[in-house]
Amino acid sequence: MLEWVCRCFYGHQCGRVSIIFFFLLDDVLAINEFAIEGHMPELTLYFDVNPKTGLARIDLDQGREFNRLDEESLAFHYKVREGYLLLLGRYPERMQLINAENELDEVVSDAYEALQRFLAEKK
Repeated sequence: MLEWVCRCFYGHQCGRVSIIFFFLLDDVLAINEFAIEGHMPELTLYFDVNPKTGLARIDLDQGREFNRLDEESLAFHYKVREGYLLLLGRYPERMQLINAENELDEVVSDAYEALQRFLAEKK
């Protein structure tokens, strides 16, 4: 099944015009492979959070810098998450999911434990 999971866009601030390009995940991965010359990370921590929860957290942080992704629809954020989950399924040997729905202390602890396991395997 082909999925359009990566959405790259350029936002033109004068007049709020956005040009949107859709790519297949495999196309994006091929571009990435070329750009990094085959040097993939050995470990990627993916902090997974439901987009509604993530956007609610952003709304609570009044001191946070505003960026153009804040203007995107909830559907956009769900598609981005879907893309990361597909990557997680494609690279389970190097990607580790951290449940970012949890309280901050638990998220930090889970990330630390994942790093410890990774480093212990490297010995």
